[in-house]
Amino acid sequence: STLALRSRPTAAIISKRNTIQTTISSSITNMSSSEPLIPEEEEEELRKPSLLQNLCGCALCLVAIPIACLGLCCCCAVGTADNVVNKAQGKRWNQVENKWVIDNLAEEETGVT
Repeated sequence: STLALRSRPTAAIISKRNTIQTTISSSITNMSSSEPLIPEEEEEELRKPSLLQNLCGCALCLVAIPIACLGLCCCCAVGTADNVVNKAQGKRWNQVENKWVIDNLAEEETGVT
């Protein structure tokens, strides 16, 4: 008897699903093939830039790109110089403490023995 009770709601759900699928199929069939699914938007025409706008754009690129490259090179040079100076002073980078540390080998030897 419990099997019969369980099969009735399932049959009703399947029947309803089949009805929905039939409705959707008939809707798609009735659509006109010439009717686009997404409405086409009007294309805006862009006007051509004037001679002054072209010159300003070129000047901006000619000035901005070298400044950006110079800034990047300076940052790299400062970082490298800092690294070289610290290594020349006998320091090493400790990743645990995130800072430069000086190794004192004499203290480490006495602590180990």
